[in-house]
This record gives sequence, structure tokens and C-alpha cells, in this order.
Amino acid sequence: MRTIPKVYHGTEVTEEIIQKIKYICKIRYDNLTYQEYFSEIQNIDDLCELHDTVPSEETIVMGEDWFITYADKGYQIEVLEWVALNDVEEKTIQIREMLKILKDILYQARKTCVSAFLRHDTSYKFYKLGIKKGFIKPGIDSLFIDCYHPTEMDEIIDELLEKYQTLDNFFNSEQKDNYPQYEQYVLHNVAFTITEDFVKKYEKNQKIK
Repeated sequence: MRTIPKVYHGTEVTEEIIQKIKYICKIRYDNLTYQEYFSEIQNIDDLCELHDTVPSEETIVMGEDWFITYADKGYQIEVLEWVALNDVEEKTIQIREMLKILKDILYQARKTCVSAFLRHDTSYKFYKLGIKKGFIKPGIDSLFIDCYHPTEMDEIIDELLEKYQTLDNFFNSEQKDNYPQYEQYVLHNVAFTITEDFVKKYEKNQKIK
């Protein structure tokens, strides 16, 4: 039986929880990304330094093979990390768990806005699905490359910029899937609001429960 996802706020985040986060990140990310962002994190203060938050703002939802961290700053909710293992037996259940928590977070942000850094090959796909379903009203969507990308990407990026002028143009072209091995280094800085359609559907589903 899968472990039920649990929510931890601020100082409830123990060193044991930090180690679980690091374990998932070490498997999910390449060594370069893991070493730069996560290897030195030992406690909630280190995590807050990475996220530019304070403990009272930080919330972690911990699943068996995934986690989401976010910060409620009053004027907006920042989705800070969303990391899940790929090779799991119960992938459908994993996705269902994450989507439930994400819906809870989005509902929490119904009177404000949401900002997030989303990786092109994972969480950004859920964001695009939310737009397609009419639950998300997009605002900002700025694309950039993770600073700690492999050096061989530099030549490819130069070629793409020469041909397409901007990386956005490339990702809006029919050739956007030509470099799947590098998609994990492509990030989107997004900001968006939640639509009334989402709020109504969420509240309706809560009443049914």
C-alpha cells in the first residue's frame, strides 16, 4: 500500500524529510543539477535559502515518490519545486496524487496569483494542460536555460538562436522535439491566475465528497 501524502509546514520539515527530498532529486536529476542545487541542503533553513523564503512561508507536500514545495507569500503563491520519480510501478496513482495536491494549491491561490519555475519536460506539461482545460489564465511565460546545463548545449543553443532568433520561436516551431535529452534544462518562469471555471469545479467536487 502506498504511503498517504503528508503536508509539512515550516519547522515541521525535519532533516529526515530533507533527506527524502534529496533522495528523489538525486535520482530524478542529473548529477550536475543535483550537486549545484540540492547536495548541500541539510535542514529547513538551507532549503529556505535556496528558495529565498523564510520557514513560516514554506510548505512541503511529501508523497512516497514525489514532493511539491510552495510558499504562500500573501500576495502570491510560489510553486518552488515539483519533483517526481519516473520509473514507478503505480505511475497513474502517483499522477493522481500530485494533481489532487496541485488543485488544492491552486484553489488556495484563487484570490491572488501563482508563480513558478517549471521544467519543460515535466511540470510545464501540466501547466499547458491546465490552460487547455480552461482552468489557468496565463500571464507571464519566460523561457530560459538552466545555468547549470551541459556545456555541449551551448553550441546547439547558438545554432537555434541563429536560425530562430529566440528560443521561444524554436519551441513554437515544428522542430521543438528534436532535442529531448536537453529538455530538463529548459525552464519556464510563469505567472498566472486561476479561472472561475476551476473554482466552481473544485468547490463542486468538494461538496460531492
